[in-house]
Amino acid sequence: MAVLAVVAPGKFGHKAVKADGPLRWQSPARTSALAGGTDDHLLFGRVVNHSPHAIRLRASDVHILDRDGHRLPTRAAFADGFVPGVMLNGYSGEMYGGGGDAGIGTAVVLRTGAATPIAASFTAAAGQSAVAIEYDGGRLTLR
Repeated sequence: MAVLAVVAPGKFGHKAVKADGPLRWQSPARTSALAGGTDDHLLFGRVVNHSPHAIRLRASDVHILDRDGHRLPTRAAFADGFVPGVMLNGYSGEMYGGGGDAGIGTAVVLRTGAATPIAASFTAAAGQSAVAIEYDGGRLTLR
């Protein structure tokens, strides 16, 4: 699968990546701190497949990266809106009747030109900031 990176290949200490690839932001992703916690954050965005073939994405392969290329603790889903199992990362399964969303947004197949929402929660300690998402070997910068 072709990948997207805006940084020099190998900068994140992972596989070398191409300067162009299948995913683009449909509109800029939004991140915000979760109320009540200084380290917990949410990300919402929508990605579009710009490749000439269908691609399969798995939420378990999505990670938020900090500016040094380190993976931040991340939970993601291809869903538009609140998914308790993702957004309430670290809370018990009983909260909000949790546990029933285990299969929501875990994988998606995108045809050429198709878009999907992505929602993620991540933990970034003081001094860390999210700069990109990583997906199955590719990277997409946050703007």
